[in-house]
Amino acid sequence: MKISLTKLFAQDGKSEKYEIPLTSETFSIGGQDYRVIEKHPVILGLTHEGNRVITITGSVIGTPESLKMLYPVEAGKMFLTELRQPENPLPYGGTTSYFVNVYNAGPDSISPVARSGSKGMRVERASGAVGPGDVATFGIYFDSRRHGVMGPVEIPIEFRADSIRAEAGSVVQTFRAVVLPDTSRPAADAGRDAPRIVTDPDAVDLGNVAELQTGFGFRIGNEGRNPLKIYRVYSGSDAVDVLKYPSKEVKRGKWGKVECHLDISLLPSGPFRFNVYVITDDPVTPLREVRVVGIKID
Repeated sequence: MKISLTKLFAQDGKSEKYEIPLTSETFSIGGQDYRVIEKHPVILGLTHEGNRVITITGSVIGTPESLKMLYPVEAGKMFLTELRQPENPLPYGGTTSYFVNVYNAGPDSISPVARSGSKGMRVERASGAVGPGDVATFGIYFDSRRHGVMGPVEIPIEFRADSIRAEAGSVVQTFRAVVLPDTSRPAADAGRDAPRIVTDPDAVDLGNVAELQTGFGFRIGNEGRNPLKIYRVYSGSDAVDVLKYPSKEVKRGKWGKVECHLDISLLPSGPFRFNVYVITDDPVTPLREVRVVGIKID
């Protein structure tokens, strides 16, 4: 392929891009020849820096198959690695960090951006454009104390291929974690004096349920000496709303009541089962589960 430099020399700073087909049948590594299986064009850039000095840049865009393997998340011409999730619960006050790599599979430079709506989530990337075939990295930093909520955490993060051109593409990845009280440093009296949660009953059997709206509940008790702090009560089921739980500490030998509302229309017909979770400062069992079962009758 022949390239005329007349246009470039006519103006300082002028740039041209060319798509050059790969014609080689073999390539060599360490003196060993290998056969080219797939051929993809090279994007070649020429820039006249002045005084007839030319800067040459080039990049090879990966195949769709290789991109999906290394960068399975797609946003237009930008491909991303998947956001990793914490394998274990995070102690309240703790932090964690992960990284997402983005690959520019397009012919033009892009300026990727990412944002989340949580004050406990920070997303950063080194400034500057990402050229064709280049990779950039986002740092994902989560601070559980700044987030301020214990229990399950779901924070959507929007990745946009370009900060200005919305049509360049975007995708949302969700950070998920579970935050529990930090029991790694128990108080000096956390032995026999520590609070101890009990629930009554441990499992709630609703039997046959025909009404679309129904309620249920259980009690939370403290068998320890120190008062029991209840941080949160929640359910993993969309059909359940927790209406009430003890807002004050549960003292030794005392009980508090949890009241829940169940929308049976959001459950499939037949037997159902879900859990209600209680987060407390019990150093032995900071997360207590109460199982709820029943049968939906149409």
